[in-house]
Amino acid sequence: MKWKSVIVAIVTVFISLFIFAIPTVSSSALRAEPEPSPLEGQVIEDQIKVAILEAIALNENYAKGGMATNLQVTDVLISQDQQWSTAWVVYYDPQIEALIPTEPGLAVAHSLSGQWQVFLSSDLGWKEAINSIPVDLLSPDEKDMWVAMNQGAVEAVPTQSGYLLPWHGGQTANLSRSVGHDADFSTAHFAFDFYIPGSTVCPSGGGDSISSGTTGLNFNIYASRAGTVWGWDDSVQDCNHNKVNFLVIRNSDDPTIFQLYMHLSQGSIPPALKSVGAPVARGQFIATADNTGASSGSHLHFQIEHQPDWPTANPYWNTALDMSFDDVDINGGRPRANPLDGPYCHPEDICNVFRQTYLSGNYYLGDSTPPTGELAGVSMGEIVATDKIDLSGWGADDLSGLDYGQLVAYFNGSWHNLGTQFNPDFTYSWNFCDPNLPVMDGPISVALLLYDVAGNPAPRVGLRHFTKNYTCPIPPPSCVPGQNQVTLFEDPYYQGGCVKYNVGNYPTGSSLDPLGDNDAESILVGSNVIATLYSEENYGGHSQSVFRDTGFIQYEWVYDNTLSSMKVLSRGAVPQAPTPIFPLGSSVFREGDVIPFSWLNGGGATEYQVEIYLNSSLLQTLTWQAGLVGYIDSLEQGSYSWRVQGRNTA
Repeated sequence: MKWKSVIVAIVTVFISLFIFAIPTVSSSALRAEPEPSPLEGQVIEDQIKVAILEAIALNENYAKGGMATNLQVTDVLISQDQQWSTAWVVYYDPQIEALIPTEPGLAVAHSLSGQWQVFLSSDLGWKEAINSIPVDLLSPDEKDMWVAMNQGAVEAVPTQSGYLLPWHGGQTANLSRSVGHDADFSTAHFAFDFYIPGSTVCPSGGGDSISSGTTGLNFNIYASRAGTVWGWDDSVQDCNHNKVNFLVIRNSDDPTIFQLYMHLSQGSIPPALKSVGAPVARGQFIATADNTGASSGSHLHFQIEHQPDWPTANPYWNTALDMSFDDVDINGGRPRANPLDGPYCHPEDICNVFRQTYLSGNYYLGDSTPPTGELAGVSMGEIVATDKIDLSGWGADDLSGLDYGQLVAYFNGSWHNLGTQFNPDFTYSWNFCDPNLPVMDGPISVALLLYDVAGNPAPRVGLRHFTKNYTCPIPPPSCVPGQNQVTLFEDPYYQGGCVKYNVGNYPTGSSLDPLGDNDAESILVGSNVIATLYSEENYGGHSQSVFRDTGFIQYEWVYDNTLSSMKVLSRGAVPQAPTPIFPLGSSVFREGDVIPFSWLNGGGATEYQVEIYLNSSLLQTLTWQAGLVGYIDSLEQGSYSWRVQGRNTA
């Protein structure tokens, strides 16, 4: 989504309608000194990198690891006054030609008499330098984060055992480092960084980036040990390094011990676990590993600790404690990896064997058996000469139970999901001529992908191969709309009579002539416009915005042969204000009632957001959604008002 093109309109529930647009503005920030030219900025950055690399070569802590030649300096930031700089110290593996996914070290550089003085995390003046950095480089919260990870000492406590590797049983992941955290952090000696090789994928336009590229796939995380939820945050966008997503679980058998899972993907913690005290079973899916926070690639930072004490609000960090995994067969259950761990093993540590990969034995409820199922509706080798086929199927699991199933198909050179996830069964009418997912003639494969609650996959259940041999109809050239037009057709898939409509309002069935009232079954939409359809005249009844070609109008709100009025608007226009329908100002509910909120598309909006006010103060905001109805589980006694805003994301 290109946010710069998002247009918003707001309407209150009160009698008067207020429409607000968000204009695009720009301004230049005031600077104490002129901003350097790109060439000057590059020269300064190069000077900083050289100074940091020279400091690394002389640093005993980095020299101890023997990795100085494989360290790189990335993500250099320079203060507006050009007197301070921060940069990441990252680990580069020449064999895979990529960064090793782990937490980077933070270097601070200060310009004194034309020379850059560098402070590394093991230097005595590093903490003071962190606190002196201008806030345009590090926010107060970020300063606290870096300092918290580098204060305190290793605790001498008995080894904590009874844990399993925190990913699904039967799968393998890599260890980037454990005790090697000492190179950059004094409180993570007994922590572990796990990753799965691959390329880290960041959302378009979101998050910071690493200049040298990153290695590490997102992967699902399963609880290492049973406990209850103590704290969490998964609101940070993937690959955003200013803040971290995490989950903290308190052990059930010893409430003084906590498990920390860090660098999680946005929104990946299941809703059922977003409650303090929510029970968590060992082997239960809890989140997805990503690249949030201080991270040089998607990985999971896992450690056990006493009760977290940083930050003050929603704490997650404390000094890591010695622990072992029951499914690790070396070093008494302690994973170790070369080359980052060996030099940092203490005399009392067990570091006899080093290995990169580890096989998990973490199965939920002891279930290691995949689910079963069947697929029906097409035969192996069949030649299909029609525009659609009807598929059905089911999935089941006798141990942990079926989590979900997904119908998948291979065509046009790749696998695609068909329909929504199901449990336990489904029916799906596959239209080969759907313009949103056209299917070329030739070989096609269909199958079911099943997952049980324990996370065991059963891929390609009921796999069938068949051939499509049917030519989908195309619209006549005379019916193709211009960039600022839409075309309505009286039959599906752009067939039958057609009428083009320019930007404007069409309030009645007669205004849609010669097509007329209740006689549209498909629509083509020009690239510069958006159409809002209504099931009743004068823009009433149900409503729905359309900005893609649609071969068969089967929307949630406006169905085929129900169109009675329409607005055609420019995609760049401010959407017209949505009209609240329910609840009205006189509505009364009992405490505990589920309350529906509904509204009518005023024209041109594709997504909506509801704000609920208690005594004129904002109480709750619903997330943006495409539907025209939202629900609140319950509200306490009081006098409420609400408003809805719409935006155009086309």
